[in-house]
Amino acid sequence: VAKAAFQVRNDPLDAAIYYMAMKKKNLVWGLFRSISDKRMTEFFSHNFTEDRWRKAALKNAFALLGKQRFAHAASFFLLAGALKDAIEVLLNKLQDLQLAMVVIRMYEGELEATPPSLIKLMYEKVLGMNAEGQAQDIKKLHPDPFIRSLTYWMLKDYAGSLNTLLQTDPTLGIHHPYYQAVQSKGSRTNVAADPRVFNFYIYLRTHPLLIRQCIANSAKDSGPGALMASRLGTGQDGLNKKAVYESSMTTLERRLYFTTAHAHLRAGCPTLALEVLSKLPDNVIDTDNPESGDLLGSPSKEPQPAHELIKSGTLDLPGYSFDEDNKGQDTASALFGTVSSSKDSAEALFAPSSNSDPFAPSGGGFDWSSPMTSLRNQQEDELDLDFSIDTGEEEEHKKPEKPTNLAVGDKRDDD
Repeated sequence: VAKAAFQVRNDPLDAAIYYMAMKKKNLVWGLFRSISDKRMTEFFSHNFTEDRWRKAALKNAFALLGKQRFAHAASFFLLAGALKDAIEVLLNKLQDLQLAMVVIRMYEGELEATPPSLIKLMYEKVLGMNAEGQAQDIKKLHPDPFIRSLTYWMLKDYAGSLNTLLQTDPTLGIHHPYYQAVQSKGSRTNVAADPRVFNFYIYLRTHPLLIRQCIANSAKDSGPGALMASRLGTGQDGLNKKAVYESSMTTLERRLYFTTAHAHLRAGCPTLALEVLSKLPDNVIDTDNPESGDLLGSPSKEPQPAHELIKSGTLDLPGYSFDEDNKGQDTASALFGTVSSSKDSAEALFAPSSNSDPFAPSGGGFDWSSPMTSLRNQQEDELDLDFSIDTGEEEEHKKPEKPTNLAVGDKRDDD
């Protein structure tokens, strides 16, 4: 990256911020020497650990700030060892959070991959927390889902890295400084799911580190990996958990699939929409009851009703109870406005109707087992059909007797 930045204008200061972040001052000195800039070559040849030359570097940094050359000013702050000032310039002047994260990781990443200053930056600028990583405010989250996902991944929270891609709260990141800039690029945080994260989400959900953490969280009841661990119910211990994880999904993931397919279809790409739907897993896990292992979208199982009254099959009407004090009051009586004993409630409900009008408003005497046509025609005379045959007609239809056979030469008596 530093070499490409230098080759654009053949200016060593354009690449200085990357070399200063890696603490390689001699490479910047060599670039100035290669373009025959004697003044800058002599300046970078000094030892900036000395207080004299450190103050000279800070003086040049503030001079470059006055000329609004912010990237060059940040490189001189790094030359003087003022990392905090350089990061403030990158965040407030250049508004480049990712470059600030890269500079911190290269400058202090010699002993550990995620230095404390980088963790503090990610807590405050990306995750909407305080410096200790607590009291998260969803309104201060970074509106870009990719940056949030990478931040969780660097913090080794692999479950959070995946789940943050599905966050679609309307108030997400509205108080973040980069909210307007991200919204101008077409990000939609108030929709059911963001189709832009689909490919990255599909790649991430099958990552080995993520699956390992999901299996580890399957025994826990709650936590940051509860959404992922819901794919693995308690009854799946004897199965291949990796295969179960890859062949199942939650309702939020299912929404992402169909939203992405709809976005491709509206863009005039039906083939891409079919490709998205072809990757759809077979099973959908009910996240409200992960231990049951119910499959909401499985072809082999019907969807479970969400309403408690439909699920239990019991109507619990307000004002009526089934305890011993009110056991004489029945559900059918509450429905049809009649009060009867519990013994005769079913008989009163399903007894044949004594009322001549079957469409009367009262339902207590209505015969629910009789068809409507028979009730409407019960007063009409029945048609009497006679299928018997008269005796005279039987004689007329008798077959004639066969004539007697005569031999040759015989004559009849009448002859």
